[in-house]
Amino acid sequence: MIKKPLLSVLVLASLTTCYSPEYQHSEEGKHFEITFDLDQGKNEEATLTFKIAPDSGYYFVSPHSEGFHQRLIFSIEDTDSLLLLGALIEYPETREEYDSLSDKQGRFARESTTYRQNLTIDSQNDFEVSGLIWLEMRPNLQPYEIRFIVSNKSGQLMVEDISISTSDYPTFWDKKRVDIPLNRVN
Repeated sequence: MIKKPLLSVLVLASLTTCYSPEYQHSEEGKHFEITFDLDQGKNEEATLTFKIAPDSGYYFVSPHSEGFHQRLIFSIEDTDSLLLLGALIEYPETREEYDSLSDKQGRFARESTTYRQNLTIDSQNDFEVSGLIWLEMRPNLQPYEIRFIVSNKSGQLMVEDISISTSDYPTFWDKKRVDIPLNRVN
């Protein structure tokens, strides 16, 4: 006699373990630290800096690594108030190397790495611009979304409302957009 209900329970259990919904991640277990700094220069220019320090043995794919879908992605909301000026600068610059996990050449950040993005402030009015950093921590292959707001209040730029959550990989291509609300329901 075939026990179909048992089979259904096993399939449901398998599906449950494969799906990991987005949640606010605790400080423990994310395997990296991130800090932000915003330097407002003279005129209409500013520099947004963020530093990612992976735990020992952990690393992520550089945004400058070609051929990797899992590389760090940095984006800000498309707005006329705040514009990207030039490319994202990485220091120390990662070097091409072989990665046994992906079995191919790439550029990987295995140490504390700083990224700088020059910005142009194109509004004297108060504004808020959403930003997103997406990265996958290796070797556990856990993707993360770091969301933040760059705000201009009375002429003072600042980074606010930083939140880190896991991403529901493998559909991350749809999630690497800043126009998706912070409190979305899957």
